Amino acid sequence: MEKTKDSHLIVAALIATVTFTAAFTLPGGVIQDEGTAILSKKSAFQDIVITDAIAMVLSLSTVFTHFLMSLKTIISTEQSLFLMLYGGSSTVIAMGAMVIAFVTGTYAVLTTSLWLAIFTTFIGLTFFLLMYLIFRKQEILRLEESVGPYQYGVVQVKKDGDEEEKKRMEKIKESHMIVAALIATVISKAAFTIPGGVIQDGDNEGTAILSKKAAFQAFVIKDAIAMPTSLCQIHGGGQVVLKLPCFCWVMATGAMVIAFVTGTYAVLTTSLWLAIFTTIIGSSFFILMFLTCKKVWFS
Repeated sequence: MEKTKDSHLIVAALIATVTFTAAFTLPGGVIQDEGTAILSKKSAFQDIVITDAIAMVLSLSTVFTHFLMSLKTIISTEQSLFLMLYGGSSTVIAMGAMVIAFVTGTYAVLTTSLWLAIFTTFIGLTFFLLMYLIFRKQEILRLEESVGPYQYGVVQVKKDGDEEEKKRMEKIKESHMIVAALIATVISKAAFTIPGGVIQDGDNEGTAILSKKAAFQAFVIKDAIAMPTSLCQIHGGGQVVLKLPCFCWVMATGAMVIAFVTGTYAVLTTSLWLAIFTTIIGSSFFILMFLTCKKVWFS
């Protein structure tokens, strides 16, 4: 229980940090002479600000509940349980708000490439579908714990299994939660600091300069894939070792690498050798992962 609380606290703190930062690195930039947001009149931008504020307040409230839980001399067990449930619920809602802020933020700066804006929105909103599937799997697992069998949709762990194995699995889950939270914060930050910058004047003011380039479009799509999959791993990995969250973790890391490669390529096309060399280095991640898996499973 204590280790789970610590992991939740780190996740909530990371969400609070990225949402606070996002409020001051506004998508579309600011009017140079005034310092106000260029896209402030657009509904998508207004949604960003609202959902970002919701995510920050909920994540900070989770941090505060964990502070209260540390005051064991004045907090009873029942109160501590209530605070933990409240903190967990607040974190899940904050993650949902963070996804909506991410989706609306990317949409606001991609209106010059409408198909990309819509496709990115669709990918981002799959977070809620993945969360539904995770919750559903958990409910099935709870039912099968009481009536059996104990293996539907999960990594097999015996009811009367070895305590050391259970402890090992708990440590793995906690590590996955923290790594997934770090990935989500980095991806969210990338959505608000668009590679190549934004157009500063004209009808398309505040939109991405490179929105028509294939490399930039690939960056946005992979960034959007990494966001919901990493956030689903935070929740799913922290409860039971489900196949779906494990798959999400792999997807998120791979998508993050591709987003890095395509993002750097998009802004380095004036130095083609550097763009290609950076792409080769970044893509070596998949070779390293293949060799690692081969060593583990086939040696």
